[in-house]
Amino acid sequence: MRQIINNADLAAKEQIPLCQDCGAAVLFLELGQDAHIIGGDLNEAVNEGVRQAYEKGYLRKSMVTHPFSSRVNTKK
Repeated sequence: MRQIINNADLAAKEQIPLCQDCGAAVLFLELGQDAHIIGGDLNEAVNEGVRQAYEKGYLRKSMVTHPFSSRVNTKK
C-alpha cells in the first residue's frame, strides 16, 4: 500500500498518469504538406523520443522479444 501511495504522490508531483499501462506505445504523427525531414530518419527520431519518454517518464519498460515463447524483456 505504501508503494501505491508513493506512486500516487509522484504522479501528482510530476503531473503524469498514475497507471503504467503495460502495453506498447502507440503514436500518431501529423506532418504538414510542407514538412521536410533533413539529416535523419523520422522513424529513428520517433523511436528515440519514445525511449527517452519511457526512461524519464517513470513508465514500465515491458516490451519483450518473442512474446509467445521466451518473453525476454528488452528493457526498452
